[in-house]
Amino acid sequence: MTDTALKRKAFDILFRELGEVDTMRFLSQIAYEGRDYAKLQKTLFKDMTIDGIYEKAKAYQEKNILPELKKTSTEIRYGSKRT
Repeated sequence: MTDTALKRKAFDILFRELGEVDTMRFLSQIAYEGRDYAKLQKTLFKDMTIDGIYEKAKAYQEKNILPELKKTSTEIRYGSKRT
């Protein structure tokens, strides 16, 4: 397997298991000493449109972030978690 094929396979696995947003979060935590982020971004989002990236980020936010914000908002209003 070539280095390029290995990277593509790894990205495919990360996207499938984590989704695009969490994949980017994971990769952002890795030290990119001397790496070209623009090149990495082109590889990560190959064949994706801006609208597609936006829709995936929006879906992730609606599924994972907004419910947590609603919980926090309720805790702030009422002083504790409501069950």
